[in-house]
Amino acid sequence: MSRYPTSLDEEQDGEDAPLERAHGDLLPPLLDGSTGEEKPFRVRVMIDDMRDADKPRERLKRLGARALGQEELLAIILRVGMRNKSVLDLAAEVLSGCDNDLLQLADQSVATLQRYKGMGETKAISVLAAIELGRRCVDVRAAAADKISQPDDIYNAVAHKYLGCDQEEVWVLYMDNQNRLLDMVMHSRGSGTNATIDTRIIARAALVKKAYAVALTHNHPSGDPRPSSADVSVTLELRDALNLFNIRLLDHLVVGNAANRYVSMVEEGML
Repeated sequence: MSRYPTSLDEEQDGEDAPLERAHGDLLPPLLDGSTGEEKPFRVRVMIDDMRDADKPRERLKRLGARALGQEELLAIILRVGMRNKSVLDLAAEVLSGCDNDLLQLADQSVATLQRYKGMGETKAISVLAAIELGRRCVDVRAAAADKISQPDDIYNAVAHKYLGCDQEEVWVLYMDNQNRLLDMVMHSRGSGTNATIDTRIIARAALVKKAYAVALTHNHPSGDPRPSSADVSVTLELRDALNLFNIRLLDHLVVGNAANRYVSMVEEGML
């Protein structure tokens, strides 16, 4: 893993509604008579028949949100289910449709979430709003990060920005002389295949913010993070422009999907 030098290094070196009905608990799998395959058997347990202490909201009040599973947390956001489908069943169905991967859930739109029976527009909006609040919490923590010292640090700071993003976006990180994050700004938003990078605007912003280093990131909505020749060309142009003011370009990360997280131009020897 590449580690970035700091300027300091260089200087030294030279709604309240009851949760509805119940959920199905998975019992040991049975054989499906039609296919011969194992098929989970679900027994329906009414939430009204559950002990108060076992209900998701009561558990959250007593134990805190961290003690709840993903299904329970999502059920609290959804609030109610529908006839013949409890809110916990609905939450389990939605999570299963995303392979129980919260990053995949975050990539959903209101329209795609509404494909689940029982998931209306209001519920879908509530889920996406909760996810956005989570993203913004990460923003605050990223801004308080001690130091950007390797590509993973840049990726961890910006990855949530690209969740569910179907357009190319360029984000720029500005650091002080110890590579501590000063600011993180969206530079531009483009189409599904390109976005503009204006080297003059980035260099000017770096001077205004009194930054000693800059890191550039953009995403490829296709999920393939391999840099294009145009990506490399504009990166070298930005590096040269920043060098005129003794500001270092630490890296340019091209962000893909959950499977292909990113490509670092520094690690690939392109910068």
